[in-house]
Amino acid sequence: MRVVGRWQQAALLAVLALAGLAIGGCREPDGDDPGELRDTVRIEGASMVPWRDPAGDVARWFPGADRSETEVRILSALRPELARRLGRPPTAGENALHLHRVLRGTHLLGEVATQRVKGESGAVELSVAFDSDRNLRGARLQRIREPAAVTAALGEAWLDSFRGLIVDDIHPWRQRVGVLPPDAQLTARAIADGIRDLLILRELADAPGAIRRPAPESSATLLH
Repeated sequence: MRVVGRWQQAALLAVLALAGLAIGGCREPDGDDPGELRDTVRIEGASMVPWRDPAGDVARWFPGADRSETEVRILSALRPELARRLGRPPTAGENALHLHRVLRGTHLLGEVATQRVKGESGAVELSVAFDSDRNLRGARLQRIREPAAVTAALGEAWLDSFRGLIVDDIHPWRQRVGVLPPDAQLTARAIADGIRDLLILRELADAPGAIRRPAPESSATLLH
């Protein structure tokens, strides 16, 4: 019985040693800022809305551009301010903003960001453009599942009406929704909120505490 007990003890010690190695392998990598490393893991695991038509959007909003490059602004350190500006707790996907910087040579013409919102009939994907001063330049529906009449009401003319709106004045945003037919208003409100949320994220992306880094999955893209 004593011999069997020794073998059991040895086996138990081996299992504990392997478990210790496994736990050690899951620890955060050594670095100057462990919090930043945790944020990076969360960002790489988050679902990013793809920019589906770079060439078409650039031709529409930034004629003459010759390349784009993508970078990430990590906003998790700004969550209290982000919650205050959004008027709600930020989602996990709002811990970071992917910005597609559009350039002519080394001159920045503007940026494009993407967003997914919940329409009445399903997800709606947006691409939203900012000029070099971070003002709203335009918005486009990348994907939408609404009925044809609703989709038509939410077309280019309606989206163009958002240009020049100021984030902190909510009344013009609501007025843009009120001009549409009733059956389009629920999805229109989601789109308006999504555009406004991106403007807020873009403003905070330059605030102290935001971290800038190249997007791990992308590199500069030539547009011609």
